[in-house]
Amino acid sequence: MRPAGFAPSLSSMDVPRTGVAAKKRKRRIMIIAASALGLILATIGISRLKPAVPSVDRSTVWIDTVKRGPMVRQVRGLGTLIPEDIRWIPANTEGRVEKINIWPGTPVEPDSVILDLTSPGRSGINDFASDSATIVARPGSNHSEGEIGL
Repeated sequence: MRPAGFAPSLSSMDVPRTGVAAKKRKRRIMIIAASALGLILATIGISRLKPAVPSVDRSTVWIDTVKRGPMVRQVRGLGTLIPEDIRWIPANTEGRVEKINIWPGTPVEPDSVILDLTSPGRSGINDFASDSATIVARPGSNHSEGEIGL
C-alpha cells in the first residue's frame, strides 16, 4: 500500500534504468579478459627469464686478488674411482700372473720386482729365459717419477 498523495506516475524511485545490466555484463567480461591476458603475458614473461644466480654465504667463500701460480685443489669423496679409458697391453706369449708384489701407486726403485709371471706351457730361449719371469721397473719408462701404473 502506498501512502496517500503518492501517485505511481509521480514517483522518481521507480524509474527503470535501461542498459545497466548490459553495461555490468560488458564490464565484467572486460575485467575477466584483461585478467586472463595479464596472466598469459606474466606466464610468458616469467618463462623467458634466466635462472637466478644462487646466493652463497660470505663465510663459505674466499675473497682475494687473482694471483698467478699453481692452483692446488684437494677433494675428498666417497665412492670408487673408475678409469675412463682402459689400455690393455697384449702379449705375444701366454703367461699367468702368479704374484703381484707392488700395487699401482706404490713408489718403486729401478730394481723393484713388480710381478711374478709363469708360463707353464712353454719353455725355451725365445719365449722366457725359464718357466718363470719377473717384471722389473726400469728408469726411463712411461711411469712418472719411479711410480708403477698397472
